[in-house]
Amino acid sequence: MVSSARHPFIINTFHGPETPEHALGGEAAVAGAPVAGEPGRGAVEITLAAVPSQQFHVLLGGQHCRVRLYLAGETLYLDLDVAETRIASGNPCLHGVGLPRRRTHLFQGRLVFIDTLEGACAPPRPEGLGHRWRLYWIPPADGEGLSSPAAFRSLQGLARGGRA
Repeated sequence: MVSSARHPFIINTFHGPETPEHALGGEAAVAGAPVAGEPGRGAVEITLAAVPSQQFHVLLGGQHCRVRLYLAGETLYLDLDVAETRIASGNPCLHGVGLPRRRTHLFQGRLVFIDTLEGACAPPRPEGLGHRWRLYWIPPADGEGLSSPAAFRSLQGLARGGRA
């Protein structure tokens, strides 16, 4: 965990009802430091809890975002709001697929889940969030390159602890 004084990416994580008394540990969680590497050098890992439903607020590239993750059936879904405007609703979370699924000028960058298990590419499951499956925000310039196999392998290597 890094301090908020060093990194302006603050996440308020809530599990269950949207009330502060349900905040994880009673404190705000903090997004990780920008990840160094090529490409994806501006990627930021977003801290997640291994629970089936969570909501948090985070500042990503100057955008005030609210992200909601929830399980319906066997699938994890994502809702994204930026400055009180719904950007994405009900987007299924899949390994390596940029979110929101439909690009928009209202959200800069992409969110992407990475399966850190060597050789695996399974969709995220709640019990492995933050460990096996990690969520990254990729800035606009890097996010465009997610479709490149080399760029994706680089990001996957970073998520797996620097192993390409």
